[in-house]
Amino acid sequence: QFERRLEQWKEDDQQFVSTEAEKHVMQKVLTQSSITLVGNSGTGKSFLSKHIALKMIEDGYTVIPCSKPEDIEKWFKHGRKTVFVFDDVCGRYTLNQQIYTEWKQRLDHTTSLLKDKCCKILSTCRLEVYKDEQFSNLSIFKMCSINLSSQELKLTDAEKIALAEMYFKESIDEVKELSNKYDFFPLLCSLYNKQKLKNVNIRSFFSNPFDVFKDQIVQMYEESKAGKMQYCSLVLCVMFNTLTEENLSTKDKKIREVIEDLLEECELNKGTSIKRLKKSLETLEGTYVVKEDNTYKIIHDKLFDFLAKYFGEKMLQVFIDHANTDFTAERFLCKITENMGTEIEFVIRIPERYVNCYIDRLLKDWENGYVNNVCQNRNMNSNTFTENMVTRLNQLDISKQTRLVCTQDIHNKDIALGGSCYVGSVDLVKWLISKNSDINYCDEDGWFPLLWASQEGHVNVVKELLQHSADVNQCANYGVSSLYLASERGHVNVVKELLQHSADVNQITNDCVSPLYIASERGNFDVVKELIQHSADVNQITNDDESPLYVASENGHVDVVTELLRHSADVNQCINDDTSPLFMASQEGYVNVVIELIQHSAEVNKCRNNGVSPLSIANEEGHVNVVEELLHHSADVNQCDNDDESPLYVASENGHVDVVTVLLQHSADVNQCSNETSPLFMASQEGHVSVVKELIQHSAEVNKCRNNGVSPLSIASEKGHVSVVKELIQHSAEVNKCRNNGVSPLSIASEKGHVSVVNELLQHAADVNQCDNDDVSPLYIASGRGHCDVVKELIQHSAEVNKCRDYGVSPLSIASEIGHVNVVKELLQHAADVNQCDNDDVSPLYIASGRGHCDVVKELIQHSAEVNKCRNNGVSPLSIASEKGHVNVVKELLQHAADVNQCDNDDVSPLYIASGRGHCDVVKELIQHSADVNQITNDDESPLYVASGNGHVDVVTELLRHSADVNQCTNDDTSPLFMASQEGHVSVVKELIQHSAEVNKCRNNGVSPLSIASENGHVDVVTELLQYSADVNQCDFKDRSPLSVALEQGHIEIQSLLKGKGANQH
Repeated sequence: QFERRLEQWKEDDQQFVSTEAEKHVMQKVLTQSSITLVGNSGTGKSFLSKHIALKMIEDGYTVIPCSKPEDIEKWFKHGRKTVFVFDDVCGRYTLNQQIYTEWKQRLDHTTSLLKDKCCKILSTCRLEVYKDEQFSNLSIFKMCSINLSSQELKLTDAEKIALAEMYFKESIDEVKELSNKYDFFPLLCSLYNKQKLKNVNIRSFFSNPFDVFKDQIVQMYEESKAGKMQYCSLVLCVMFNTLTEENLSTKDKKIREVIEDLLEECELNKGTSIKRLKKSLETLEGTYVVKEDNTYKIIHDKLFDFLAKYFGEKMLQVFIDHANTDFTAERFLCKITENMGTEIEFVIRIPERYVNCYIDRLLKDWENGYVNNVCQNRNMNSNTFTENMVTRLNQLDISKQTRLVCTQDIHNKDIALGGSCYVGSVDLVKWLISKNSDINYCDEDGWFPLLWASQEGHVNVVKELLQHSADVNQCANYGVSSLYLASERGHVNVVKELLQHSADVNQITNDCVSPLYIASERGNFDVVKELIQHSADVNQITNDDESPLYVASENGHVDVVTELLRHSADVNQCINDDTSPLFMASQEGYVNVVIELIQHSAEVNKCRNNGVSPLSIANEEGHVNVVEELLHHSADVNQCDNDDESPLYVASENGHVDVVTVLLQHSADVNQCSNETSPLFMASQEGHVSVVKELIQHSAEVNKCRNNGVSPLSIASEKGHVSVVKELIQHSAEVNKCRNNGVSPLSIASEKGHVSVVNELLQHAADVNQCDNDDVSPLYIASGRGHCDVVKELIQHSAEVNKCRDYGVSPLSIASEIGHVNVVKELLQHAADVNQCDNDDVSPLYIASGRGHCDVVKELIQHSAEVNKCRNNGVSPLSIASEKGHVNVVKELLQHAADVNQCDNDDVSPLYIASGRGHCDVVKELIQHSADVNQITNDDESPLYVASGNGHVDVVTELLRHSADVNQCTNDDTSPLFMASQEGHVSVVKELIQHSAEVNKCRNNGVSPLSIASENGHVDVVTELLQYSADVNQCDFKDRSPLSVALEQGHIEIQSLLKGKGANQH
């Protein structure tokens, strides 16, 4: 269903230029469930999201381009790796109330679907929409938001040049000059390319792109009647935001009415058919419009912004009368003031003479159920506009006024009073109240007028509502009150007003969160004071046992902390895991809060239930000022947590050298261990060399090991921290001190490939041939890991090149097995024994041949490896290479006199084993080098026999071409044809019969090929054998015929075939 759209994405992706933003987004997509790309219009959000989605396809994901929130539920499949891609996830220009409501209704379900780790949402969102307060309620789009307009991720000059080179190689210098003029530079490049503006000066376009588009639109209109038709269809697409195939059907009366007015405005015949308009729209595909899922829309929202303003101002009355209701709500503005920013760049200014027409259109939308679109219209911020609105409302007849007051929004069932309170339109609120609007009315989410006004801080609206007996303690879903939201938002005047009207100061939400708690969390100091003055309970806790003091301490609001403590807040009140306010302040590094809490008798050594103290957590986070403050007030410097980790241990592990210094100055035990692990060990493991120095200067035991024998030097060597290794060695670390398993620092450094560490250890008398408990030497382990630079270093320091491990494997053998050809070369250049075998007589050449490492095989042969040297079961290098199908190795061995017929202890030849495995290319190579095609094993099995039994028809053909005996049987008289018939390999049966196989040749129990095929139900084999005169009544030694065994097994089709050839039942 999405193939065409994805194909278009792939085509467009040819123009993609890699950027730092792309890398950043890709990293996040791999780890996060929901990623929202945010940015100004035209900055490349959509293009990048599609590019990332295409990359995810390569990683096995199914990509679903989505247009509606319900698409996720529609296409979600548990366990399937899926990326749902949304463009402009909640509106193109401003937040779209309808889409927002749909997301809100599905939020919980969508969140639950994201728990399936295979499911991801990748969405784009215009910055203006993202900043809308309501959008913050859609938590799934806040999980991981990436702002492409930010300083860190916006296009660099180099990236802009790369982008320009993709589109304008010939004019690169001109474009480079103008690339910083607009942040929507990527869009300009794309639009210029799509529009094919060959007659437009590139400098003119990038200097004033919208002037160019304006000229193009004017030219379109003026050049011909066909141009007027294109113009008219484009206006229609803008007016309705998008156009569907259904819209463009003659059945849509509304569209017909709009088109009549539009045709007249464009000076076209009123009788022009919709089909002609549709055809005109189709000609604009790829330049101005794009068609997705039978829906036409403008190719980019920035271009839409321009066209909306241009057409809207040109045809103001038509747009007021007929434009989509979202368009009407978002894009018209009656009054423009100086303090308005770039957000009004593309608004359509309504002259005073059209204001009443616009109000009438809004009243029509209101009547049709678009209540929030009307009441939250941006013009409602203007007192003049709302006064005009109220005047117009009063001119309506009483019955219509009453209907409007009670009309519910089609999306969330809200009434006008709720939306008006949200916006703060006090005049409209007064009018609605005067018309007996339900002052305590709740929408589907439980929101009511006073709650909206309190949240938004509209104190005059709040007063109006309270004066008319609004329920001051009414709560929405989850127990949220008006006082709670006003406290959360810091609207102190609203808080005062609510409290003066008897708001319950201690009323809590369903999670037991009080207004004081939320105000303390947000740091709203004035609100906190006001609430406390009205007897707020300063120690009231939430369901998680968090007090206002706890959350204020956690967030570093020192003025709030002071105020709470002044009013008897319990300084040591902990949450359910025994975390105290002091602990949280220490963790977050708020030293002023720490000071305030300690001055009010906070318990400095009070630990949470895992034994971690405030001092320990401050150490972990590296907050040295907090550490000093705690120690100054008698914090226990050696107090350990439940894992026996001391503050010094934690600070050392995290590399906070300044904290380590302070702790040591306060007599921290430098050798205090956690599970036999010392602070020095942890610092060495993590590579914190400055901490290592500090600890050693304070008498840390440099050779103190863990209980597995690992020393600080050993762990530093393993991790490759050469500066730490140097420091430890300078302070008498034992260079050859091994772990309990016998592994030395040199050995572990060699294994990990840390050549600089290896060099340092060797310079300080490390034993180059010291082996572990399995007799594994440093050279052996380095050879096996392919660390050629380490191998060279060890050999230069006299490593024994032929020293084997406990079961006789040499460094050369392990390097040959893994395929490290450079290591093999290095070892051979230093006299490694090329034919040295392990305890099973496996030579380096044998193991390299079996693994298919042809370059290693060549190198070993060039150094006189014995080509025919077998392991103790008689298998040769050629035989093992043939078994594994390594044809290049086979060729190499044969070119160097490998015995092509050399058999193992069971008389299995290379040709036999290759034939059995179906390696036809190997079979050909062996035959070309005179392999005996009829050589048999101890069980009298020939290459043809085993190939037939395994169904390798290409091998069978090759063997027969080279005179393989087609009737050569095993010691129980089983022929190749019998085996192929038994296993049902009909293509092999055909090949054998064509080469004169005896169709009726039985094995020594009298069973024929036909009988065994009938017994096993191989219909096609039976058919083939019967075509070549197989004896249909031939019985085995138990007097069973093919028909009788077919009857026994219930093979009805075979019974029919046999009877058709005259079979008798015995």
